[in-house]
Amino acid sequence: MEKGNRTILFHPFSYVLNAGGKKTSLPTAPFIQNGVPYINLSAIVYALGGDIEEEDRFIATSGFIKGTSINPQWIDQNTLLISRPDEASSLLLDIRSRTAIRSINEMDLTLSHDGKKAAYVDENGHLFVIDFVSNTVQQIGEDDEVKTDLVWSSDGRSLYCIYGSNNEAVAVVALDNGTVTKLIDDKVKYKTDLRLSSDGTKLLYTVANEGKTNYTDDQKTDVDSIDTSGTDPQLILVDLSSPTKQPTPLTSSPDNKVDSAFLSNHDIVYVSATDDEMSPPSLKVIRNGVEQTLLDKQNIIDMAVVKSRIYVVVEANDLYTIRCFDPSTKSWTTMGSTKNEITSIAPSPYDDQIAVTMATDGGEKVSLLRHGAWINLTK
Repeated sequence: MEKGNRTILFHPFSYVLNAGGKKTSLPTAPFIQNGVPYINLSAIVYALGGDIEEEDRFIATSGFIKGTSINPQWIDQNTLLISRPDEASSLLLDIRSRTAIRSINEMDLTLSHDGKKAAYVDENGHLFVIDFVSNTVQQIGEDDEVKTDLVWSSDGRSLYCIYGSNNEAVAVVALDNGTVTKLIDDKVKYKTDLRLSSDGTKLLYTVANEGKTNYTDDQKTDVDSIDTSGTDPQLILVDLSSPTKQPTPLTSSPDNKVDSAFLSNHDIVYVSATDDEMSPPSLKVIRNGVEQTLLDKQNIIDMAVVKSRIYVVVEANDLYTIRCFDPSTKSWTTMGSTKNEITSIAPSPYDDQIAVTMATDGGEKVSLLRHGAWINLTK
């Protein structure tokens, strides 16, 4: 049997298979029945340089992508952009063939809304945009200040970011000429988790004030204590349509606030968590300044919003379940469950597929939840 330049030889009733001159043992011996030879499928696939997914009997003729794969982002209905930390690179992955379409020598890419472009900042602080259609890379301007938390505008003409070496400002970069405009420059440090509403009129970010350091001497060389009161992270809203663009605190509670997101109606959802292991996280929504709890005291692993539907992965008794909340009907739907450890979710904006990352002994892999069935995309 041959595939390309690879040839394998096997004999009936022999447990030895010769693959390109290398002999390997078979789990079962080949046999002939009614004149038809039979051999272990997995052995043939591996010998020919392919791979097989036992759960859904999918054969990857060139083998599955192996190694740590994280941060899946949907380019279109059949293509994912995934990060490869081991190689400090990214891949465009065809979910039908489970093969790489293209490799990119950058890892922390932020995909545009239409899936046609991706942005990143290099180690020198320069902003770049990759165009997947024209297969070009363009440096945007010469500004080399620190830029994090890139967010695309809805029209794809600009990028918002947290700006400055201490993450003290919020800025927008015009992609046609590289002009950087500071929108928020209040010098409050350590802004994170920048979000933009779907209509582009509001910004959301999280900020935690610095603790107050008390010293034992006037020269401030010997630290006595650090007062962390009032340093809990808070959500800050900015109305971009306002002339003043004044940052407005939305919360004041002492809990951690993660995975914040806008709904299409400007409601804001986030996961509330504390350091108390006996008090699991909750899913909360802020509507017209009033906070409500959507899911109380659940071990929420990750949360994402797509088209105003809220997706969460919840762990209970070593079972990981993805649930979806529809605000219009105020109802929850269970999408699927698995005993494999889910670390993050990325629902598709095109259909009901959900890309997930799962922990394995060799790192994280990317899998797909489709119509209640689990499909491994990488290994």
